[in-house]
Amino acid sequence: MKKESIEAASKRSTESLTAGQWAELVGHSDTRGQFHDCLLGLEENEGFYLLSALANMTATREPAESVFIQVVVNNIFEAAFVSEGTREALCRPGRDLLASVACTHPVIMSYLLTTTQEKIIHLGSMALYLFRALPMELWRPTDEDVTCVSHWLLFMPAASVENQLARVVLSKLHWGENEAKTKLVLPQELHQKVFFLWSWEMVTRLRLHRLDQPEAQVRAALGPAPPPSSVDMPDPTSITITQA
Repeated sequence: MKKESIEAASKRSTESLTAGQWAELVGHSDTRGQFHDCLLGLEENEGFYLLSALANMTATREPAESVFIQVVVNNIFEAAFVSEGTREALCRPGRDLLASVACTHPVIMSYLLTTTQEKIIHLGSMALYLFRALPMELWRPTDEDVTCVSHWLLFMPAASVENQLARVVLSKLHWGENEAKTKLVLPQELHQKVFFLWSWEMVTRLRLHRLDQPEAQVRAALGPAPPPSSVDMPDPTSITITQA
């Protein structure tokens, strides 16, 4: 398949199908099988172009079209990290494309975490390769995400991929304040939970004390400053020194 024919097919398809129709078509098992068979028959640069065309379809999608976005992400993920016939050639461009999609739609990182959990045996250390490149500072993990990471951290051996992946995820989250410095990016409850989960190397980054919160919150918590004292202080220059 030539680059021009891929581009023409992609353009015709995106013009004639809605996002819902695309999600149903691309997510169908037969279509996915044909997609991966097509990738196997392409040269590396053509495979990258096809994945790029797929990723570009998510660029202008609204969050409400999450099903379509998830289907696209799943196809890229499987081609780049799961399929033994294509992942060696496509893992690097696939990783970069997933990171690019995540910049626009950070919520996909929850989906990638769940999918990685399901397929961790097939992924191995490639899971670390992927998550180290994701813009996790933009991500707001759900309770289910935190439960998954907590399990890896508490119950998996320190040398396991799962435990290492949990540490990567936690180290890359945004533990600071928002741009206006009015509140924490992640809720303080999550800071506290991670404190009990992780080792002391994270303690200096977590905002656990009330006085470690953004200045505006500290001032609000402490209340207004007390008014100046109304007691008249003596003028030291007016004090008469008497001799005994």
